[in-house]
Amino acid sequence: MAVYTKFVKRNIQEILSNYSLGELNSYEGIQEGIENTNYFLLVNNKKYILTVYEKRVKPLDLPFFSKLMTGLNEENFKCPAPVMNNQKKAITDYKNKKMMIVTFLDGKAKKF
Repeated sequence: MAVYTKFVKRNIQEILSNYSLGELNSYEGIQEGIENTNYFLLVNNKKYILTVYEKRVKPLDLPFFSKLMTGLNEENFKCPAPVMNNQKKAITDYKNKKMMIVTFLDGKAKKF
């Protein structure tokens, strides 16, 4: 199980209120993964991923990852793109947790 931080609909709506994406249609915790909590979001019928960074991730490292994904997208490399919040930042703070919303890429989790 990889949903360490449990959110209810109201929590997701509060997080989304800091973005200009629209209304939440649905959300679901993503069970795959080992380090962070991830949620699939459907907002105005568009797909996103919300990643909640858990204790093992250093907050000072997060800007590197968001800048890397942004730069890769600018060079037409297919990877999730960070969505900027209303403060024009990729990283959002919510209830003492760092998180980021990124665009959704179709595909499947790799099975090992």
